[in-house]
Amino acid sequence: MGWVADHGGLRDGWSQEDAAAAVWTLTCPEVHAMLRETWGWSSSQYTAWLEATLTANLLTTPAR
Repeated sequence: MGWVADHGGLRDGWSQEDAAAAVWTLTCPEVHAMLRETWGWSSSQYTAWLEATLTANLLTTPAR
């Protein structure tokens, strides 16, 4: 979770445990397969979505 601290810290209400659960869920192989194989997303589309989703939901300040 050092990366999170370096990029503004967690939003209020998110514990490190909650954030880890969210990251684990969003990056699990099943989600990746569903978006890439079932829905036909490109690698760059998946990567952009994952970055935007994690940043918007977990961090206090968007990393840029």
